[in-house]
Amino acid sequence: MWLKRYLTLGTERPRWAFVVDAVMAIRVTKDAGAIRRNAQVNTFLQDWHPAGHANSRLPDYLKRMLKVAKQHNVSFAAVTLSNDVKAGLPAWYHIGTDKQLRRLNNAPVSNCLRDVHSVSLVTDLVKLAQHVTILTDGGDGPSECECMECRTNRIHGCHNPERCYEAAGKLLGHLSEKWNPRTDTAPDGLTLTHRRQEKNGKAIEKGGQTTFDPSLTLRGGVAEAFRAFVAMPNIANPPAIRQRRGRVVEDEAQTILVLGAPKDENTEPPDAEGSEDIGFVYVARNSERNSLVRAHPSSGRNASPWSELVAALKAAQDAPPDTPLHFIGETNSLSEYLVRDLPRWEDRGWIDVPNNAPAKALVNTLRKRCAVTTFRQATGVGDRRKLELARREAKTLCRSGTAPTP
Repeated sequence: MWLKRYLTLGTERPRWAFVVDAVMAIRVTKDAGAIRRNAQVNTFLQDWHPAGHANSRLPDYLKRMLKVAKQHNVSFAAVTLSNDVKAGLPAWYHIGTDKQLRRLNNAPVSNCLRDVHSVSLVTDLVKLAQHVTILTDGGDGPSECECMECRTNRIHGCHNPERCYEAAGKLLGHLSEKWNPRTDTAPDGLTLTHRRQEKNGKAIEKGGQTTFDPSLTLRGGVAEAFRAFVAMPNIANPPAIRQRRGRVVEDEAQTILVLGAPKDENTEPPDAEGSEDIGFVYVARNSERNSLVRAHPSSGRNASPWSELVAALKAAQDAPPDTPLHFIGETNSLSEYLVRDLPRWEDRGWIDVPNNAPAKALVNTLRKRCAVTTFRQATGVGDRRKLELARREAKTLCRSGTAPTP
């Protein structure tokens, strides 16, 4: 709980946490090298560590806090960051640093960036790097920019503002796509706006059509990205970015019914145990793409959602990634699992979530797609007729005992 309070970075951060920052800053491990004090912000956001060994002069209560963090792999971890979050990270000893960037932390020009230009965060680097110089002929000497900002910087002690602007861009250039706020993030129309999310909520209440949001981007601020039980190699892994959306033809959209294969005690063969675990994909009457699918059950399985989830997974895997998919289920489970509850399931790491195996696989598959995906519950006479046809075909295929595994 101390650690949780310490990592509160907003206005609610306790005063003692700022004292802890200062104490940790003067107890840095020797292998971290010479670290400038005005470059230190927070050990969990930067590539330096306080010394927590037995002979360290760090207070025992802070050693215990750091030990807990290490035991449970508490780290800054997010798959994809918004540009605002990227810009809010410390510029120095960056958590996504490479060897070249680490060497640049203590270069003379970096000292000028910190001391004169007050560069602390990545957003400060961005502002400097985008500065456009207005060069004037300085006679026999070098050309100098005569804009107000450059003249002010020279008055404050910067001997070569143009070099500092170039150095800021160079520092940004060493940040990978995951961490660089200048990465091209052109919208593709698939990430839901706040209004569309509200529309989803109302649709779930009324049993209407919902739209899947494939976005993984963290937008809640830097403090929202701290996690426990983090797989350490994954911190610097490149982000999960879906394919660029090309030309999506709505006429090629597929409407697919997903349901559980009906259990028929009178006609099923003796070896057809667990038919409630089988999902059925129905595209059209007598279509070759209609198929049964069985997935290995896991703990916490709920039969009805399980069947619809494994059927939707098979259909999504078989469909082209640029084809709009519109799923219709017997129940509203797909909307509840993949729209309403998905943020909550992922926040808890899918721990103790029923049907998490097919749900996670389906979410992963849908996020790779570059076309819209919707869900709704079967309603109306037309849907009921299709469901009856689908159940008949599913029963026939169940008798044959064939059910592929996705």
